[in-house]
Amino acid sequence: MKIIKAVVLLNLSFALISLIFFSSCSDDVTNTVDNRDTYQIKVWDYSDNHYFLDTVYKASFIDYYNNINISQQTANLAVDDQSFEVWVETDVSTAGYRKAGMHVDLPVMPVNGYDDSLKTVPAQVQGVRAFVLVRKLSLSEYVLNKYAGYVSLKINLPENYSAGVAYKLINKGKQYGTISTDTTIYPTDTLVLKMVKVQNLIPLNTLAWELKLRNIYQLPKTNIIRDGFEFEIKYLSNGIYYPNLPIININDYLVTILGLDKYSYERLGLPDSKFDYLPNLTIDEVNGWIIFPSLKPFKENMENWNNWNTGITIDPVYWYPEIYNSLKSNSKLVPNANNYIFSGYLSK
Repeated sequence: MKIIKAVVLLNLSFALISLIFFSSCSDDVTNTVDNRDTYQIKVWDYSDNHYFLDTVYKASFIDYYNNINISQQTANLAVDDQSFEVWVETDVSTAGYRKAGMHVDLPVMPVNGYDDSLKTVPAQVQGVRAFVLVRKLSLSEYVLNKYAGYVSLKINLPENYSAGVAYKLINKGKQYGTISTDTTIYPTDTLVLKMVKVQNLIPLNTLAWELKLRNIYQLPKTNIIRDGFEFEIKYLSNGIYYPNLPIININDYLVTILGLDKYSYERLGLPDSKFDYLPNLTIDEVNGWIIFPSLKPFKENMENWNNWNTGITIDPVYWYPEIYNSLKSNSKLVPNANNYIFSGYLSK
């Protein structure tokens, strides 16, 4: 009886050791084969933190992200990043706060400075002008693209907070907004700023609405590693997500149609149905942003698609203009909100 018990115990011990050993090996194999995380992003869920300094930079954006060499017009509008400042709304509890009159449609600063009437803003108008307390952002809190003319906030502001900028153009000598050191009484003087983010933005704020970029998406992590990274755009058809649309004779993948696949390697060759991994163009690796080279890809790219001049077009039923003309809370309720997704892999 003792011998039988000993044998049983020995067998159980061997089985336990084997289970531990093979389980460990199995985990290692899994991690070695695919040491990546999957992700999904809804197409309506663009990043809320990117703003044009002025609508004139729409053309600069298209030029910068679609051409190897930028045009002279884009170069002439380049922003002086050495004097550029971003100010965001705050309260009296913030040390060093300033008073500011913010205006969406702010003219060039005259030689003698702005008129005092722009500082007081006696009649605030939502989406047009405001008088607020502000704090200056540090360089680590924003990213400026001085050629494409937009600023990306690396902090999240409440919907009811505003943000403004002051900047000079490198080549034209023009200045918009008061740079904090413009006067000797700067600790107490009221700033005049060009407002880029208004409080509680709505589509009826027509000019301010156009300042917000809706073509940049936040990946679920930052400091992206190229090795193992994948990005796909998919459409839901018959319960399955596919990388292309269910349209006869349009075999091009959505990533190609929507402008994120133009090359086969770096900025060379023809589209190959894969995401063009171009640092600081299609992807900001440090901040984890995917950047479309067109401003309204799910409207304009689809509307203009002609399948290499064959005459075949994309039916409007597949367009998704609500991303660009409605609040997120409304655009995510239309049929195409659930039909499109971004998905892929991120290295751990």
